[in-house]
Amino acid sequence: MFKALYQYRDYIISNALGELRYRYAGSSLGFFWNIVNPVLQIIVYTFVFSNIMKAKMDMIDSTSGFSLYLCAGMFAWISFQECVARGTGVYTECSSFLKKLPVPEYVFVAQKSLSSFLSCLINYMIIWFYGIVVTNRISAYWVMVPLILLLMMLSGFGLAMLLATANVFFQDTVQIVNVVLMIWMWLTPIVYAESILPPRFMGIMDINPIYPYIHSLQQIIVSGQMPQMEHILKMAVFAIISICMGYLFTKRNISEIRDMI
Repeated sequence: MFKALYQYRDYIISNALGELRYRYAGSSLGFFWNIVNPVLQIIVYTFVFSNIMKAKMDMIDSTSGFSLYLCAGMFAWISFQECVARGTGVYTECSSFLKKLPVPEYVFVAQKSLSSFLSCLINYMIIWFYGIVVTNRISAYWVMVPLILLLMMLSGFGLAMLLATANVFFQDTVQIVNVVLMIWMWLTPIVYAESILPPRFMGIMDINPIYPYIHSLQQIIVSGQMPQMEHILKMAVFAIISICMGYLFTKRNISEIRDMI
């Protein structure tokens, strides 16, 4: 698989960049909507949680602390969700290319995953500037943010490979995945502070594979703290397991995918 991904790296990269470039094709700002959208989201979150809901984080004196906490987890989740959801339907979406081109199936999944990753990096560059304004500090641990986002997107890539293959045989998979992702988000402390959870619910975090990614980003961006090594290990393990499962399931059904789409 990795040999094929490397072989088609130019195709994957050019299509991922093209998707970012033409996502807002026809609009006046074009590519710059990739920057304007997250900036507007931050402004809205800051206004709502600072002036209307009066939400505060204990570790930050600024009234904008909760909006920073929300952005730290929400933007990563949106990219992960996009990676998995769009990747799930990619074989049916690109069926005409799959039937005509001798390109490995997972190359199309990799393109969607890379596009989500690049979009996520843009968002976190904006959050970096916002975090400096809110916390009045620059944490050295910010250098770990791209690594965490990469591991998160690799996990999404693996899940998307598996689900894209499943969607070929059971086309309700996309709808089921969207529902599961919605529930999954609410089971993860993204739009609410982890501190409000009753102790009996904390056990859910131990079995929630996306929690280490979100919590580590929140630790770095909001608190300026080093992520726990246990969480870093869990991130790497989940990424490896996801890719292995996705690849093996795709390889097992490779002969039927192009006939079924």
